[in-house]
Amino acid sequence: MNVIMSASIAQQRDLVPIEPCSVTMVYDDEATRATARGFSIRMLRQFGAEFEMDFTWWKLSLLENPRVASEAAAAAAHADLLVFAVEPYGDFSEAVKLWCEDWLRQRGERDGALIALMPPNNPARLPSGRQLFLQNLTRRARLDSLPYALSAPPPAPRLPLTDLGLRGVPPFPPGHYRHEQARPLQWGINE
Repeated sequence: MNVIMSASIAQQRDLVPIEPCSVTMVYDDEATRATARGFSIRMLRQFGAEFEMDFTWWKLSLLENPRVASEAAAAAAHADLLVFAVEPYGDFSEAVKLWCEDWLRQRGERDGALIALMPPNNPARLPSGRQLFLQNLTRRARLDSLPYALSAPPPAPRLPLTDLGLRGVPPFPPGHYRHEQARPLQWGINE
C-alpha cells in the first residue's frame, strides 16, 4: 500500500497514515477541461488542508488508444471520485463505453462517487443520452451520485498556481498529479 502523508496532517491525526483521495477527471475538450480545472481548484481550496488529493486527467478522445484506455481504466477503478466534465449532447463513443465497462469490471465493490459536470442541455431539462448513460453507470457501479450545478458556483479566480501550493506544475495537464501539503506534485501525460 502506498501511503502518503504530510507532517501537518500527520500531527493533526496522531501520526495515522492516510491515503490520498484519488480523483479521476474525464473531459471532452479544452472548454470542459477548463470547467474541470475550476472544479478541482475549488475542491483543493475547500478540502486541500484536510486531506491530500491525487488527480488523474483523461481526455475522452484519447481513450480510443487501447494503452491509454487501459491506464485510465486502472485509475478510474481505484478512484474515490470520478468527475466527468463533458458536454451533454449526443452519446459517448463506443471506445468510451468500453472504457467505462473496463473500469467498472475492475472496480468491484469499492466505495466512491461520480460527479457529472454538465451544463443543462435543453430548456425542457430532459436528460440527454450522456446523462442517462452516466446515471446508469453510477447505479451499476454502486457509486454515490453527487449533483453539481455548473451555473451555481462563481468561476474560480485566476490565481497563480503557487498560491495553491502547486509550484512547478503546468496548469493541470492530462495525466497524473498529486496535491500534497509538503511535497511537489507528480504528473504524467496522456496527450
